[in-house]
Amino acid sequence: MPESRITLAKSTDRRDPVRSFRGPRCVHLYAEGAVVGRARRAPLHRHEFWQIDAVASGVSWVLIGSQTRELPPGHGVLIPPRVEHGFRHAAGCRMFSIKFQADGEGLPWRVLDLSASARTRALFEALAALVAPPPAPAPGTEAAIDAALSALVEACYFPAAAEREEPPLAREVRGHLLHEGGRYVTVGDVARRQKLSISRTSARFREETGSSLKSFLDRERGRLALQLVTFSDLTFKQIADRMGFKDPAAFSRFFRRLHGTTARAIRARGPLKPRDRRCASRL
Repeated sequence: MPESRITLAKSTDRRDPVRSFRGPRCVHLYAEGAVVGRARRAPLHRHEFWQIDAVASGVSWVLIGSQTRELPPGHGVLIPPRVEHGFRHAAGCRMFSIKFQADGEGLPWRVLDLSASARTRALFEALAALVAPPPAPAPGTEAAIDAALSALVEACYFPAAAEREEPPLAREVRGHLLHEGGRYVTVGDVARRQKLSISRTSARFREETGSSLKSFLDRERGRLALQLVTFSDLTFKQIADRMGFKDPAAFSRFFRRLHGTTARAIRARGPLKPRDRRCASRL
């Protein structure tokens, strides 16, 4: 790729305040989908961010170290930071390339069979559609790319975690919180719904999940608060009222405790939007 695209976004200090995935949380810096007109090469290079290239039709080859690996349709390659690599693209190859930051360390580069499972195939197809050439992407595409990319990386590196079903009590508690709209739910409330004692309910939850029920209730409530702050047009007072806080100040203290920053700072930053993203449609 051109040198200007190899040395991409310098501003990579942003991290999303909530981990929605068990694997690395990914935020894309640059995404492009294209059909290669003439056969071409991308010389060996390395950079400080992650990269995934995937082939929809035609064929490409990735060069890493002394290895050259073919990427037929439905295959891709995940390349961590600072791994030297290059590419050869056959004429007519249709593909996409995404450069991104992720909080995973020590993970190896990997050639991926993205059709190996229904999950990876669906995520591959979603990303291919999201970063397709013009017309311009619809509003919300950047957040959708981040979500699909995070899920795909998790599925490729941590398949057991990605496929693991949530324990039934955790699923039930999350559903109760959603039904209450994020209002305060106590361990005692959960125990009454289970018709068990507080101690037995807490012990059962820890047995199933390995974590504290109280901490889970706070985290889930904090996640709902983050969604309202990030994506809704509600004022902070309206959010506080909806979630059952006695006043906006109490909501602000809760939000800062859970997310380490203020609701105002999150809203000013906007939904999953790093400072230095670029989108393109041609290689």
